[in-house]
Amino acid sequence: MPKIERLEFPKKYPLKYNWIVLVLISVVIGVLVHNCTQKQVRETIIISDIAIADYSDQYINVIYTIKNLQKEPQEIRLLAKVYDKDGGEIASTLFIAKLKPLSNQVRTKLIDSLNRSLKPGEKPYRVTITLYERKLI
Repeated sequence: MPKIERLEFPKKYPLKYNWIVLVLISVVIGVLVHNCTQKQVRETIIISDIAIADYSDQYINVIYTIKNLQKEPQEIRLLAKVYDKDGGEIASTLFIAKLKPLSNQVRTKLIDSLNRSLKPGEKPYRVTITLYERKLI
């Protein structure tokens, strides 16, 4: 009976240390580039004049002014939150806004999915709209 020798499977090759160092350096550079682009977007987008235009017990209509200071079109994520008088969150929504270059626009956002419906006689007290930034670290 012939004897067959087999190779060990899977054969393990350890990574060289210079590859590990190269990967770590590239991760650090990627995080720094991400943070710089987030900072640049934060400085070139201005959100102002945020107000509640209309509301009911099932929806809230928010009006705001947004300004793009860059010379190129932007597609940004905005986070809108509506609070009651006690500071409790009534509704929040994440949405995308497409902005033309060097533009100043008045926009509205209809928030129709509330965390809770408004009680009779209750009205939304405060609304905030901020840039939604992804955090890496």
